[in-house]
Amino acid sequence: MTAISCGVSKSVHTGDFKSLYRTDEVNFEPLFKLHHLGQNNYKLFFQFSSDELLYMQDLDSDDRFADLEVSASLFTGYGLGSKLDSVKTSVRDKRIGTRKRFIAGTLNIPFKMRHQNTLQCTSLDVNRTKKNVQYLAIDSTISAPENYMVRRVIDGLPILTEYLSVDTRLELSSSYFRSNELDVSYYNTKLDLPPPPFSLKRPKKFDLEPNEKAKVSKNNKGRYEVEMKGYDIARVKDHVHGGDHSLLSFYNGFPKISTYDQMIEAIRYITTKEEYSKLISSEDKKAALDEFWLERSGSTQRAKKIIRTYYSRAEAANRYFSAHTEGWKTDRGLIFVIFGRPISISKSMDSEIWYYGEEGKFRSLNFRFVRTQNPFSSNDFRLMRREDYKPVWYYFVDAWRGGRILN
Repeated sequence: MTAISCGVSKSVHTGDFKSLYRTDEVNFEPLFKLHHLGQNNYKLFFQFSSDELLYMQDLDSDDRFADLEVSASLFTGYGLGSKLDSVKTSVRDKRIGTRKRFIAGTLNIPFKMRHQNTLQCTSLDVNRTKKNVQYLAIDSTISAPENYMVRRVIDGLPILTEYLSVDTRLELSSSYFRSNELDVSYYNTKLDLPPPPFSLKRPKKFDLEPNEKAKVSKNNKGRYEVEMKGYDIARVKDHVHGGDHSLLSFYNGFPKISTYDQMIEAIRYITTKEEYSKLISSEDKKAALDEFWLERSGSTQRAKKIIRTYYSRAEAANRYFSAHTEGWKTDRGLIFVIFGRPISISKSMDSEIWYYGEEGKFRSLNFRFVRTQNPFSSNDFRLMRREDYKPVWYYFVDAWRGGRILN
């Protein structure tokens, strides 16, 4: 999970930021959420999945343990500015059975943080010596995600992802939500897919009208219970105290792409209109989808490889780039799915540049994304489109259609 501020920064840092966007089948992908408790009081919530950790037998017993180190370091800029302070904790988890469990904890942040500072969150699986680094940018605006905490009603546990299950009952709290009643606007965002990177059409404005409006009242815990009601977005506002937060929910199982309808929709970038129409209207979608990939790959073994690569990219895009819509449907998702993980990334608080290939070599190119004003999310970046992307776009699309994966 990578949260990025809405602030503006002119400095750009180049480093191994490509590690933020991974498609590995074996992930070490802990969840982090920074929560602003008021004044300059922050707490970092974290969560690990037991099936991503290595449990080793203790020297003094038959028990197996996973050992973790979690640290938070404050920087002046995005990731590679001057380091200001840091705090660290250790976690030891005893293996209990074989079922997947979630190991959760918190870390109090004792130092003062300012707007556009960045908190680097590093976690280490000590037994496996596997490390994960994530960057949370500090945003002092009212709508910043760290000002709002979402919990499950059933047990009060915090939800650390930015996307929610369709049928989960939620409790929302914030120091900016203090009125007895809040206004909730519900939206379904059935939007067009982003155009190819060479298209110079002017992007559509955010002029979505809510499908439904409602009010929610404060409960006896001082929180507000919100139901998604099957909508993609629930925007919750306190018109008196200024609170404004959007809840996102696309479908159960998200960010995975697992149904045949979802799998067909995700290959729209590499299909013709006729092919897509035939696939989506097919009575036997599994057979139609299998035929599509097998025709292009030439063999079952090759088809399995290309399917695994394509959908792992689309699912990674959902994890990293989701905003008002699913991640693979965003500009960054478009490029990530077709071109893959960039060889390097330059980042500032409000922009990213993705580099592919060696500079000066054939097919060397870069894509620049700029944060756009989005009423529902601070994670929406728009591609700076150029006409000269057209040849390389069709080169890569044709490779997919020919059953080839280009690096």
